[in-house]
Amino acid sequence: MKILAIQGSPRPKGNSNTEILLQEFLKGAGSAGAETETVYLTDKKIYPCVGCFHLLGENTGGMCLQG
Repeated sequence: MKILAIQGSPRPKGNSNTEILLQEFLKGAGSAGAETETVYLTDKKIYPCVGCFHLLGENTGGMCLQG
């Protein structure tokens, strides 16, 4: 079994209640044989869609103007 954990707390890694609870959960899942991975949203550049419709044009390569 594989488990992907998405951590969305804005606080630094290891310094939030969410992180502590998440790691305890993943530790239990790992001891039961699960393969775990954590994605930290604070490490990602996520921009809201501005509705420019650039992706609908030709030759965009599927790339957004923002990122």
